[in-house]
Amino acid sequence: MLLVLCPGGTTSNLFTYLAKGDVALSVTMTAIASVITVFTIPIVLSFSLIYFMGSGSEFELPVVKTMLTLVVLTIVPISVGMLIKRYAPTVADRSQVYVSRFGVIFLTFLVLFLGYVQRDIIVDALSLRVPYRYY
Repeated sequence: MLLVLCPGGTTSNLFTYLAKGDVALSVTMTAIASVITVFTIPIVLSFSLIYFMGSGSEFELPVVKTMLTLVVLTIVPISVGMLIKRYAPTVADRSQVYVSRFGVIFLTFLVLFLGYVQRDIIVDALSLRVPYRYY
């Protein structure tokens, strides 16, 4: 359910650009969806947990805490970036290359770290033999 609730991201904007679509509209829709889902993901996920796991399950999602965490992780950094771009555009333009590089390096390390942490699951999944079928 968590994957279903997450909005499309920058990849959809890239495909819109490559297809010569309305990139401004795509970026606007991505931004609006990102802001809305900060508040809708915890609520819908909480209802989903109750529905799929039953009301007496051991796991309960702290809705308000999850919303605050999502605000801190998404809206605050985006707002800071927008404020920097608005009030210090030269600083924003000069630091864009470094921030982009940091993002790529951080994402690479994050994927490697998560791969290391989940290595048992990954090895098991890769070693599964899927029978070849003729269709």
